[in-house]
Amino acid sequence: MCLIGIGWHAHPRYALVVAANRDEFRARPTRAARFWPEHADILAGRDGLLGGTWLGLTRRGRFAAVTNFREATPAHAGRSRGGLVVDCLLNGAPLHGKDEYAGYNLLWADLIEHTMFFDSNRMGYERIALEPGVFGMSNGAFDKVWPKTASIQGRLGALLGEDDITPDALCVALFGALLERHAFPDEDLPDSGVGLPRERMLSPVFIDSPEYGTRSSTVVIVDVKGEVYFEERSFDAPGNIVREQFNYLARSGA
Repeated sequence: MCLIGIGWHAHPRYALVVAANRDEFRARPTRAARFWPEHADILAGRDGLLGGTWLGLTRRGRFAAVTNFREATPAHAGRSRGGLVVDCLLNGAPLHGKDEYAGYNLLWADLIEHTMFFDSNRMGYERIALEPGVFGMSNGAFDKVWPKTASIQGRLGALLGEDDITPDALCVALFGALLERHAFPDEDLPDSGVGLPRERMLSPVFIDSPEYGTRSSTVVIVDVKGEVYFEERSFDAPGNIVREQFNYLARSGA
């Protein structure tokens, strides 16, 4: 997962609204979002290589998502970052030490307990309890907003500023925002150590390069009564939708 917009108790009707793009190498095997056979509580896509996930939700009202932390020379570690999300969904928090993973940003929430946390193993972060609001998270420091992070955060914030916005209208607008392909000006791009050509390629909200790009978009909406909407859309290399999967949970915590 490489771009996430989060509305956390930012609207009278909605406890959680998430709009997220997963960017990954095209060749990496991936399974569509579904309830997992061995963990029937979990609704999530799945990494076909190491078995973890980038974003998921449970019937018990837990949510979690992870992004990698972009570095010029990525560190190698023994554990898959997708396992962090699984830990949070099953156990409510990460289970292992930060140094066991390559660089990551992690969000997790409990919709029953009304708590959301951020943590990272870069930039000296310790676990932060998030207050209600609208946030964006990508592959850099949580408090340093990149252009594409500002784009999805701003769009989500504007939508949640509409008192009578419906779930259907939210979905249409957020999936549209997640498809934005324009690159941002060079002077606005971060310097994460990968070089300007790669910064340009990675700068759009939706990345459509041949070998690496946006593989799927996900919108999650949980209203204050616990009603849940979850939709995943997957894309081929040119950015055409190749699969739409709809999943509904009647009520979180049920």
